[in-house]
Amino acid sequence: MAGFRKAEAKQAALKLGIYGPPGSGKTFTSLLLAEGLAKVTGKRVAYVDTERGTDFYCKAVPTRAAHPEAFDFDAIYTRAFTEILDSVRSISTSEHSVIVIDSITHIWEACINAYAGRTTRAGTIPMQAWGKIKQPYKQLMGLLLSSPMHVIICGRQGTEYATNEETDELKAVGLKMKAEGETAYEPHILIRMEQIKSKKTNELAQIVAFAEKDRTGVLA
Repeated sequence: MAGFRKAEAKQAALKLGIYGPPGSGKTFTSLLLAEGLAKVTGKRVAYVDTERGTDFYCKAVPTRAAHPEAFDFDAIYTRAFTEILDSVRSISTSEHSVIVIDSITHIWEACINAYAGRTTRAGTIPMQAWGKIKQPYKQLMGLLLSSPMHVIICGRQGTEYATNEETDELKAVGLKMKAEGETAYEPHILIRMEQIKSKKTNELAQIVAFAEKDRTGVLA
């Protein structure tokens, strides 16, 4: 049996999670990060776009204040889970060094919607069925997390609820990435983005990023 040995920093690929409400800059930020990472390696970006969010970024927009030139990346546009899984499996690491999933929320919803088994009297999915629903999703997450490529996972923002012990009612206790419950724990860095609107009508909204998790200790 192998014993303990000196720890080494062998993880060279970034695994980053970004989530936030609509208009908080998730897609644009992920493209900026992906472009920078790809330039370091001299390879390309592979983008899984489930909501056609990159359409305005693959062409030049001279009036765009930040990055007016077109982003250069390869993309698939689909919400079909099997197509996404097959595409991730077939990515050539000799050609691509960064993969972006945008958004993981749609992929998780696709896994849930694929369920065709029995439901409870209330019309909900029974507890014992969730294992099968999560199995393909966890397979995809396993591929992404073990990949030698840099991975950026974008998700929509959801509300986290907890039961009030006194009233037995659900109460909003915070924000979370809208995906399978363990998803936000997996990346090395988790960022929540938010658009803060100015009280002055002539000022643009400010995009703010909160580092909710940071294993590097730099952003924190």
